[in-house]
Amino acid sequence: MKNMKTRLLNSRLAKWAMPVCTGLMMTASLNTHANNVVISNVALNMTSSTVGFDIAWDNSWRNTTAAGQTQNFDGVWVFIKYRLCSDRPASNVSNPGYKHAWLSTTLSDHTFASGSAGQVGTSLVPSINGTPRGMGVFVYRASDGTGSVSYVGNSLKWDMVSQGLTGANLDILVNAIEMVYIPSGGFYLGDGVNGSSSRFAGDNGFATSYLLNSENALNLFNSGSGTAGAGMWGSFDAATSVLPGPYPKGTAAFWTMKYEITQEQYKVYLNSLSRVDQIARVPGLASTTPGQSTALTNTTNSTIWSVSNSASLSSRNGIRITGVTTGNIPNAYQSIIFVNDLNTSNAENSTDDGQTIACNFLSPSDLVFYLDWSALAPMTELQFEKICRGNAVTSSPNEFVWGSTSAPVAYTSVSGTGTASELASPAGTTTTAAANFNNVLSPSTGPVRVGQAHRASTGRIEAASSYYGVADMAGNVNEFCVGIYSGTPRAYFNGAAGDGDVTTFGTNWPGYVNGQSGGWDQVGNSGIGDTRGGNFIDNNTFLKISDRSGTAPGFTGRTAKGGGRGVHN
Repeated sequence: MKNMKTRLLNSRLAKWAMPVCTGLMMTASLNTHANNVVISNVALNMTSSTVGFDIAWDNSWRNTTAAGQTQNFDGVWVFIKYRLCSDRPASNVSNPGYKHAWLSTTLSDHTFASGSAGQVGTSLVPSINGTPRGMGVFVYRASDGTGSVSYVGNSLKWDMVSQGLTGANLDILVNAIEMVYIPSGGFYLGDGVNGSSSRFAGDNGFATSYLLNSENALNLFNSGSGTAGAGMWGSFDAATSVLPGPYPKGTAAFWTMKYEITQEQYKVYLNSLSRVDQIARVPGLASTTPGQSTALTNTTNSTIWSVSNSASLSSRNGIRITGVTTGNIPNAYQSIIFVNDLNTSNAENSTDDGQTIACNFLSPSDLVFYLDWSALAPMTELQFEKICRGNAVTSSPNEFVWGSTSAPVAYTSVSGTGTASELASPAGTTTTAAANFNNVLSPSTGPVRVGQAHRASTGRIEAASSYYGVADMAGNVNEFCVGIYSGTPRAYFNGAAGDGDVTTFGTNWPGYVNGQSGGWDQVGNSGIGDTRGGNFIDNNTFLKISDRSGTAPGFTGRTAKGGGRGVHN
C-alpha cells in the first residue's frame, strides 16, 4: 500500500492543498490544470473580503480584430469553495463539506492584472429567492495575441455579508477551469446527409442543412411532417413539436470548457464533498448512513478503484480511495480521501498518475452534479454543432469535427504515460487528423490526456480541433448533451448555471424550470444522456459533427466511455 503524498501549497502537480486557518488571514490554494493552468499565491483578506491570486496558463489566444478570424478567445473560469474551520472533519462529525463562495456581481469590485480582462458569471441561487449571485469570474486576454500568459495580482471581492461570514475563520479552495468563448451568430445544423444518424436538416428530404439564426422558439418536424420553411427536420419523439425559446440553441454567445473533465478535476471535486454526498456519487460506497463503517462493494483488498467501481484499474481511470487496508473505511463521519494512482508502482498523486487524462466512467447524473458544483451547465446538442462548425460556416456532407471529410487515423499508443506531457501516437498531420477511437490504444484502451494534440504550432486538422479551438470534441470520452429528441429536456431546460451546492440538487437546480416533479434528474434521465462526438471505443462515424446516433433514447448509466464538459450561458 502506498504512503499518501505530502500535500503542498502552490504546487503545479499536487493540487489538493491542505488549508490552514490563521485567524483573520488565511492562505491556501487549489491548483487545477489541464493545459498547465496554475493558480498560485492565494491570499484571503477578511478585512477587505477579497481573495488575491496569480494565474498562468499555456496555449492561450485571442482573435477578435482581424477579418476572417474566429472572433473568439480562451480564458479561465475561477471560482472559490470554502468551509468554516469548525466544520473540518476533526472538529465536526457531520462534516458538511465545502460550500460555494458568492462573489460581487459588480465587475469593478474585482481587480484583474495588467493585460487581462474579466467577466462575472452569475447564477440564480434558489435558497435566496432567485437573487443573482456571482458564482465565479472568467479571466482572459484583454487584447489579441497567442502563447502563454501570466497574470499577477488579481483580486476577487467576496460577498461575505450575504453569506453571513464576516469575521469567520475559513478554509478556501480556489479552482480554475480552462474555457473558450463562443461568439454569437447563426450557424448550420446538419450536413445534408440523410443516414441512420437522423441528422438535422432544412427540408423534408433531408438534403440540406438548416441555418439557425436566433434563440426564438423553433418548430421541429419528423420525416413526412411539416412544410418547407416552417422549421427544422430531424428525429424526434413526436411528428411535430416546438423547441421553446429558453432552450439554449447556440446563436447567443456562451463559454464552453476547453477540455473534457480531467481525473484531477473530478478527484478534487469528490474530496470537497461531505461524506453523504460522496456516497451518493461514488458507485462503490454501499452505505448511506454516516457513523457506520462503510462497506465497499466488489473488493476486499486495499486498492479501491472508486470511480470505475472495480477491483482493479480499469480503462485508464486511476481515481481510487486512499488509506484503506480492508474492505471497510473507518471514521464514516469523515470525508473519504480520493487520489490519482494510474501508476501503481510509485506514490499516489505522483506526476504520472493520470491527473490530466479525461475522466471516464461518469454517468449523465455524475456530470450534472459536477457541473452544479462548478456553477456551470450541460451543453445542448445544438451548442455542440455550433462549437464544432462555427458561425455561418457552410456544412459539408459527412464532415468531421475538425472541418474535413477525410477519415482520421486512430491512436494506438502513448508516451509519457499518465504525465502532464502524455502524447498519443500516431500524431495528426496537416491533412489527416488523429483521434482516440476504435478501441485500439495499447497496452490499455481508454481516454488519453485532454488537449494533448493542441500545441503552439498545430493547425485545426493536425490538432483534430473544433472551429473555435475546443479540444477533443471527437473521440476520447462521450460528450453528454441535453438533447432535443425527447419532450422533457425540450420543454424544461433553460441553460441556467448551477448554484455550486450539490446538497440542494434536484428541483433547486436552476436549469430545471418545471418545479413540479422529478427535479433536474428528470431532465437528466430523459435528455442529458444524449451523446455526441463519439469516444475511444466507437468507430469514426460517431466523430462527425452532425452524427446523432447516440441521441435517442437517453442513457443514464456509467460506462468506461462516459465523460463530458460544461458550458456557461
